[in-house]
Amino acid sequence: MENSNNRAFELSAGRVRELLDEAETVMASIEEKNEEDLVRDKMASDENYNNARNMLLLLAGISIFFGVMVAMWITLSINRSISAAVLATKTVASGDLTSDVEITSRDETGDLLGHMKEMVERGCVRWSRM
Repeated sequence: MENSNNRAFELSAGRVRELLDEAETVMASIEEKNEEDLVRDKMASDENYNNARNMLLLLAGISIFFGVMVAMWITLSINRSISAAVLATKTVASGDLTSDVEITSRDETGDLLGHMKEMVERGCVRWSRM
């Protein structure tokens, strides 16, 4: 039994201890490499997040800009047509049935101007008959 104990002690203090120490060294180097990889991956992840956020903000800004520009263009288009209709109405209301109503659009305000032109032409014909 004493021989077995001596043999066990020799194994634990000798070759097995060397292998255990070597395994701990390998594990420490693996842990250190994993920590370095983790730091590097976190930095890359932060950079990707910042790039994606900046791209999203840029696209949102461009979309808002074009949205505002389209809204202004539509507003100006409608405003011009309605202004022309108001001018034609004022001209007819003042008694001038010789004015020429110019139709510049093919939407609802263009229809309105077309009907106003027809009204002026019919009024002119009726006025000339009197």
